Amino acid sequence: MAFPTSFGSTIMVRLSDTAAGVTPVIDYLDQALQAQDADITNRGDALLEFRVPLRTRLLRDLALRWVPGGWPLSFVSAGSFAATPLGDHVVVTADVQISQYLLTRVGLFALVSGALNPFGSISSLLFGAAVGLATGAICYVLAKWEFDSWLSTVDRRVRLGHRQPGRLTSA
Repeated sequence: MAFPTSFGSTIMVRLSDTAAGVTPVIDYLDQALQAQDADITNRGDALLEFRVPLRTRLLRDLALRWVPGGWPLSFVSAGSFAATPLGDHVVVTADVQISQYLLTRVGLFALVSGALNPFGSISSLLFGAAVGLATGAICYVLAKWEFDSWLSTVDRRVRLGHRQPGRLTSA
């Protein structure tokens, strides 16, 4: 049995201009990712694959969390978005990988709790592993919730034509 290191989510985005197809959705997601220093590894008509460099994730993870307008997804290491037209809606399916985020959280808490445990060495190791796994499970649930919350805003932002701050063009 392996600890989950990725998850998927699906939303429906209502389009104001159905003739544009999935392009406005993919463009918005592309701009959102590029504004947060993600590397777009593959972009097709209805597909967007990306990778977030480790340095970028660590800087965002250590930054102040309450700064408005920041990228809330510091745990995302890579992923993809696929858009499928369905009448006047677009179904957006996202697959996100968070393995390195969980590894750093689980490892950190396992090490600290194991080192600070007053029990014997075997007991400390078991206690640290249990705390690390529990922390990993909590981080996984919070990461999934945070991603779903962010993804749910895509519908409103695409319909309103939001552009990412600091981007003058859609290129």
